[in-house]
Amino acid sequence: MNPGNDRAIYRAAAVQRNEARIAGRVKFFNVKNRSGTVSLNTFRIATYNVNSIRSRLHIIIPWLEENRPDVFCMQETKVSDAKFPVSEFTKAGYQVVFKGEKQYNGVAVASLQKLEQVSFGLNDEEGPEDADRLIKFRLSGITLLNTYVPQGRDRDTPQFAYKLQWFKRFRLF
Repeated sequence: MNPGNDRAIYRAAAVQRNEARIAGRVKFFNVKNRSGTVSLNTFRIATYNVNSIRSRLHIIIPWLEENRPDVFCMQETKVSDAKFPVSEFTKAGYQVVFKGEKQYNGVAVASLQKLEQVSFGLNDEEGPEDADRLIKFRLSGITLLNTYVPQGRDRDTPQFAYKLQWFKRFRLF
């Protein structure tokens, strides 16, 4: 993204809708440009760490049908691509992109509109691809990222070092 391009730099501002939550942890955002005014169509984004998509479908699908966010970002889906529940999202009127593996990680994005320029992972040659930790996509001319950040555990563990390296790579992304 070009930092000087106001259309490419957007910040998320929390929406005042505390009542619409899945298990109390969904966050709503209005997408706005740096000046605080909406220069494109406004759309709603919700994000949720599902901690196993197949275990939460009975909550997620009714919630999506009732609240109809334009974009729904999910982290920690914990399911292989072959077993991702695409048909449930399709029946609810959503298109979905995803990348995951059995029992670990996983990210997904459900959208009412077709997502553009979808890519997975950091793709930087500096470490693992981490395709199951990051989805980059464009919607209505806005580039968005959905990430599942590595858990660092204790400071003296390899996982903590990996997390720090991941953040370094992410800043350069």
